[in-house]
Amino acid sequence: DQDKADIIARIETARIREKQTELKERANLAFSRIMLHHRGSRQGREDGRKVDAQFKKLADLVLSISDSHASATSSTNSATSPAAAATSTNRTKMRATEMREDVFEELLLRAAREIRTRRLVASITVTNDASCVSNPYETLLDKVDKRHPKHLFVVLDHLRAVLTAIQMLREKHNNDSLVFSPADIDLDALALTIAKQYVKGFESQQSALSSSAKLSTVASESTLFEGSDKAENLRSCLLQESRTQFSRALALYHCADDRHEICHQWADFLIESLQLARGDSNGAAGSLAGTGNDESLAELFSIKAYSLSMSGEYTLGLRTARKAWEISERSNNPSIHSFGILFHAALRQETRGAASGENSAHASSCDALLELDSAISCLLQAYGGKTMESGSSIGEELMESFKTFCRSCTSMEHEKKEDFGGSRLILGVQERWMKMFGRTDSIIDQSLLSAA
Repeated sequence: DQDKADIIARIETARIREKQTELKERANLAFSRIMLHHRGSRQGREDGRKVDAQFKKLADLVLSISDSHASATSSTNSATSPAAAATSTNRTKMRATEMREDVFEELLLRAAREIRTRRLVASITVTNDASCVSNPYETLLDKVDKRHPKHLFVVLDHLRAVLTAIQMLREKHNNDSLVFSPADIDLDALALTIAKQYVKGFESQQSALSSSAKLSTVASESTLFEGSDKAENLRSCLLQESRTQFSRALALYHCADDRHEICHQWADFLIESLQLARGDSNGAAGSLAGTGNDESLAELFSIKAYSLSMSGEYTLGLRTARKAWEISERSNNPSIHSFGILFHAALRQETRGAASGENSAHASSCDALLELDSAISCLLQAYGGKTMESGSSIGEELMESFKTFCRSCTSMEHEKKEDFGGSRLILGVQERWMKMFGRTDSIIDQSLLSAA
């Protein structure tokens, strides 16, 4: 009887495997038709209804592969002995998982990304009707609800598509950082909205899992992270993908000189992603210090501080710069970049904070030269006579920094008709520059050689 049951189970598994193969072939055909319309639309008008119809068909086929996988596992377990069922189930799961990942990422998400990106950057002349501005990710999210393991991956892929559109439009308009799609969609705001949607969804699922753990129960089916091993693997993949997309966005906006108010928000997202990676979504930003992420975290806070200061948030920018320097100081190699950002933020707070009306209860007092002296002492103590990675001594690195500081002070002085202390700061920086020149033997030797 057991042999007969095993034979029946193998036949059923083979039948379902054939069904999965057929579904994959049909999904490939639907994807090919979408790409055919996509390539054809570059030469003429896009038939939005046909593309959307094929995409819906593709989504149904791909999700059907997942359903058939569940049926195969269930039938195998019910018809065979426990030992045979375990072996067969593992093999079936491996094959089905590979197939599902392949068709979901390489077909479904790629199709959605191609359609969405093109429609965001295409001009009105290549569209045929209003359906061409529809969003394929909305269709996909209707089918892949919040309980589905791929829900948050779809959200992140939507972010990826929007960031690609932003980059393409910038290149098209000679790197103009103010980006709107031809349909007057504010893509900068759209990307931020999608990122917030992802973070909210991730934290919600994380909270649901934590509540289940406190009750000493396995996460229910309404939780995205169900099962310890599966949960950890899924969580790790999501965090890796989110860091990739948030890093891409931060790099994109950090290069724009007039989008500072957006850049610091992406720095926040990336910092929060690092916090979530440690399971500390409710912890303080500084809680990551001392975990091996000091250098990366200090750089992120430095970028955030610079963007805040440049966008007029002088007090908050200075506080963030101090946080960046505090984290950098704890590491074995305090960052010259964090040092420079600290002075930049202190300079803008001292010279512009009072003038901008930030002398309120929320404003913090600042003496840029005192901040500079304290940071210099820390750098000299940390590095001493050691050679840095650049091959220069700390004294030579500081000498280069003073050039930038003087230019910043001069620039601030020229921008204001009233004297907000810029002249005093310039003299203070120059005085410290001269003292550092006397401490840097290699520079003195080079000067003497040049004079000779």
